[in-house]
Amino acid sequence: MADLSSSLKLWLEYDLNSNKKVLSVIENNLGHIPDDVLKLFSHIIAAHHIWNIRITGEERMYGVWERIPVSDMEKVIKNNFDTSIHILENMDLFKEISYVNTIGDAYINTAEDIFFHVLTHNHYHRGQIARILRENQIDPPDTNYIVFRR
Repeated sequence: MADLSSSLKLWLEYDLNSNKKVLSVIENNLGHIPDDVLKLFSHIIAAHHIWNIRITGEERMYGVWERIPVSDMEKVIKNNFDTSIHILENMDLFKEISYVNTIGDAYINTAEDIFFHVLTHNHYHRGQIARILRENQIDPPDTNYIVFRR
């Protein structure tokens, strides 16, 4: 049985793979991508960045709904993944993290809780993106976990 850190690393690899697939669809259909897709995908990337820096204490580079230029998305996605892996390899996942959310409320959660939130949050919004793409006659990528594991 895999330990928590190994499982989270695998799920983060799946998340990275899924984000790369969505970005590929965006890049290959740039003139036809609905604005809502770009808004949601920027949000996925920015929110992951924000959660990472809440853990590391680094300076925030993006607002939670800030638009990230498509030309910068690949770099930010990779940096999010690399930072998350660094955290997994160097921090106790049960350490409590104190942070303030985007509306100013203070909370405490473990690093484990934060990573599960990031993963489910990203998956939720990728589902919304898939629906919007289909409604606009653009085939969404297959981001099912089982496909990633095959």
